[in-house]
Amino acid sequence: MTNCESNGHSIKGSGDETVAVAVDAAATLAWLRWPEVWLFGVLSAADIALTYVLIGHFDHVEGNPIAAYFVEGWGLKGMIWFKVGLVTIILGVCHFVRPHRPVAARSIMRLGVLAVTAVVVYSVGLLLRAG
Repeated sequence: MTNCESNGHSIKGSGDETVAVAVDAAATLAWLRWPEVWLFGVLSAADIALTYVLIGHFDHVEGNPIAAYFVEGWGLKGMIWFKVGLVTIILGVCHFVRPHRPVAARSIMRLGVLAVTAVVVYSVGLLLRAG
């Protein structure tokens, strides 16, 4: 019988069961190594930064009506929290969909990358015209 302590949790069982639990945990988070996930994160950070600069320094308005609601109600902090929340929801959906439908999870992530890429390209264009 093996006793493995990790993060305050104790796993008791045969050596094979302990290895299976460790492998399962690694497989659960393997999707975080997808290039799409990292690209989505970088592009989302760029979107937040560009929106912050455009609204805060060039007096532009938020084009997304839902995001505009957060900007009007809570200022730039509201916009940041809205966008961080959106990223968290998309990553959460992918995390829960991936074990059952990995192709669908990857498609969701790729769609997210395309959407954020379009927003970033548009925002860069606005910034170039404003500067």
